[in-house]
Amino acid sequence: VYTYSATITVLARSTDADSAEKAATLLAHMKSMSEAGHPELKPNVVNYNSLLNAYIRSRKPGAAQKAEDILDRMELSVEEGGDDVQPDRLSYFLCINAWGRSSDRNAAARSEQILERMEKWALAPYTNAHPHMMEPLARSRVQLEVEAYNMVLMAWARNGSGSDAAQRTMEIVQRMTTLANDGFEVVRPNVRSWNPVLNVLGRSREPGAPRQAEIVLQRMYEMFVAGYTDVRPNGLSFAAVLKAYLRSTGREHGAAQRADDIVRWMEELYMSGQIAEPPNVYHYTIVCTAWAKSQQRIAADRCSQILQHMEQRYEAGCWEAKPNTRTFNAVLDGLSRGRVLEKAEELLDHMLELYKNGDNDARPDCFSFNAVINSWTRKNHLDGGEQAFNVLQKLLKFHREGNPDVKPDSRSFVHILAFYSRRVEPEAPILAERVLDQMIELFKNGHKELEPTAFCFTFIMEAYAKSNNPDGGKHSERLMKQLVKVHEEFGVERLVNNAFVVNKVLKAWSYSGQIDAGQRAEEVLLEMESAYETGNKNMKPLASSYSLVLSSWAKSTLPNKARRAANILRRMERQYTNGNLSCKPTEEAYSTVINACAFTHGDMDEQLEAFDIAVKTLNEICECAYDAPVSLTYGWFLKACGRLAGSCDVGEHHAKRAFQMCCEAGQVSEFVMAQLRFAVSDDIWKELLRPLEVNDIMKHKPQFTDVPLEWRRNVFGRNTNATDKARVHLRNARRKPES
Repeated sequence: VYTYSATITVLARSTDADSAEKAATLLAHMKSMSEAGHPELKPNVVNYNSLLNAYIRSRKPGAAQKAEDILDRMELSVEEGGDDVQPDRLSYFLCINAWGRSSDRNAAARSEQILERMEKWALAPYTNAHPHMMEPLARSRVQLEVEAYNMVLMAWARNGSGSDAAQRTMEIVQRMTTLANDGFEVVRPNVRSWNPVLNVLGRSREPGAPRQAEIVLQRMYEMFVAGYTDVRPNGLSFAAVLKAYLRSTGREHGAAQRADDIVRWMEELYMSGQIAEPPNVYHYTIVCTAWAKSQQRIAADRCSQILQHMEQRYEAGCWEAKPNTRTFNAVLDGLSRGRVLEKAEELLDHMLELYKNGDNDARPDCFSFNAVINSWTRKNHLDGGEQAFNVLQKLLKFHREGNPDVKPDSRSFVHILAFYSRRVEPEAPILAERVLDQMIELFKNGHKELEPTAFCFTFIMEAYAKSNNPDGGKHSERLMKQLVKVHEEFGVERLVNNAFVVNKVLKAWSYSGQIDAGQRAEEVLLEMESAYETGNKNMKPLASSYSLVLSSWAKSTLPNKARRAANILRRMERQYTNGNLSCKPTEEAYSTVINACAFTHGDMDEQLEAFDIAVKTLNEICECAYDAPVSLTYGWFLKACGRLAGSCDVGEHHAKRAFQMCCEAGQVSEFVMAQLRFAVSDDIWKELLRPLEVNDIMKHKPQFTDVPLEWRRNVFGRNTNATDKARVHLRNARRKPES
């Protein structure tokens, strides 16, 4: 039996993936040999415990369940199908441990069930004992021990973070306390029992969890003061409460301040000798992180003060308080969020200087540089991008000078590119291209973490559009071709030309102001449609694609722009009719066509053609089943009446009809009123505005508030351009005007 036992023990300690199954096979062989007439080979509890230990070390799924199956057989009598081996304290302890280490989602609950079975087995001899005999009997009993309970508590801390886990851990600790008060002092909760409770609360997102964790910590301290020395809070206890407040930062007001107060209380307790551990770098860093995430005005200053306090404590001999990279990063994050830009870069330079002088704990990492880059890109001034670019160069220099693991990631560049995409200065897209070129060059030279995405290119296209660069359309097309080239040369899967990219090119053309912008944008759209029709689903046109081309034509000075805009609208309608639901024509599309008509230049024939298109387009949207005109639509149509047909009765007739429809739709805005005045004669003006109670309407310009509420009930704002809001409102409560 000793040979078998030794072999099973060796297997239990082995790292072989199949060692547990081999040990189980060997134990089964011992049992069969014993039943076949070799009683000396009968397995004992030591052999079974070794097998349980093997399952603890096994990483295979189901190992914990197999350990429990063995315990089940040990508990049963031979008559009940058991193995005729009674479990001992270690058997239960090992099975609890097996479930505690399991990744099963119910592992904590299963380990607690084993603990309850252990309790029942251990307390069975005392069930019928006289109450006054309980305490002496309990003192002689050693089957229960605090570490078995602690193991279950730690399982809950590892596998649960909700209200159920918090409730279970609190109930277990309360049960331990009750048993201890009944004489089983060996299971009285200690600091290792309470810390899992704090850890569960620290990971919980339940409202009030941080405050509950703080109450538990206070209770531990009070019990320690009352004489229960094993429950004295340690550094882990305080850290768990701090993490609870950190997780609630942003959801609960004052969380950062409470974390700050707890660390100061911890300092006071240590200085007075009541706890053994002072706050260390981990505790201070949590508080700095909480302040950084709090978005409070004092956050940046408080982070700086805590860092200074840590440095002072370190210089005074408290080695545990020495700031490390994570501490500096938390402070950098606080300064960045607080937009204390110069201080953030000064702190980064301080870290670089400390590291240069031999302080490895202050070695900056990628986050350190990115935090400062991000802080500069939050600045509302063009030099913010240049400052961020300079920090990026510091990062690259640090990387080249013997720090291969500290290297830029895509965010290092994207923050700067996104910054330039928000700028309107002419040089913004040029500076952005410099950043992209450097990123692509590094990627080509082996920095695979700098794999560009489509956003890297579209940010620059957006910058060209925002700056109204006359060559923005051309440059955006060039960037789109560069995107395709990088994708094809290096197989970058995420770098795929798609409708989003094309829309940015179309936007750049729309904002360029070039005389041929409409024509060029239409050519890009045609290529997009062709690619989609030949099977490229990434090129599926969107409603915004057509709207941008319409906008390009509307801004054009070419005399045929009304006709070209109407043709784009027809193509948009065909896309929708053919099943592309993303191209459903909107009020914006119809309004833009009418706008193109209203501002058509050319001879009389061209202007009259444009007016006919405007009338037809207004009729179409009025008859549309899924959208309706808004104040802007009517305003542009009235503009067309005034500019293109203002000298004829036909123009006044259509203007009068359009205004009446506008009144019925509740879309009369100041813009509509202004366009009506120049579209109709004085007599019709007075006739249409007769419901307004204004004396001498020819001398006194009607105010928006003079307009009957019924006429303006669906107008958002006074000189509204808020077509999106109007569109949403009209979809909910639209009154279709008469044709």
